[in-house]
Amino acid sequence: MTLLADKIRAARTLRIPAGGHTFVALRPTDMDMVEFQATDRHPRQLLKHITGWDDVREMDIVPGGDPHPAPFDPDALAEWLKDRLDLLSEITAGLLQAYADHQAVKGDAVKNS
Repeated sequence: MTLLADKIRAARTLRIPAGGHTFVALRPTDMDMVEFQATDRHPRQLLKHITGWDDVREMDIVPGGDPHPAPFDPDALAEWLKDRLDLLSEITAGLLQAYADHQAVKGDAVKNS
């Protein structure tokens, strides 16, 4: 990875609150949205944008799990959200809103140029 590419990704980083947790994600790009629409807008397609979480304990994911913070694990995230469509819905809404906000900013920039 290059320093410039890292800066671009950092500029797309957002935090999405959902169910008392915070999910760290990268705002979808135009290309990501083309792919999302090609999958009939399946929420699972957006999971790849989640890069971390805060305020998630193992006991939030697994009954009887450890009360300490759980390290982020994309596979565990995918398994967990299969049974937590409420969280998946909030995360998806946050990602789609971030994309819509970005599109609005791009549109304003074109109008003002």
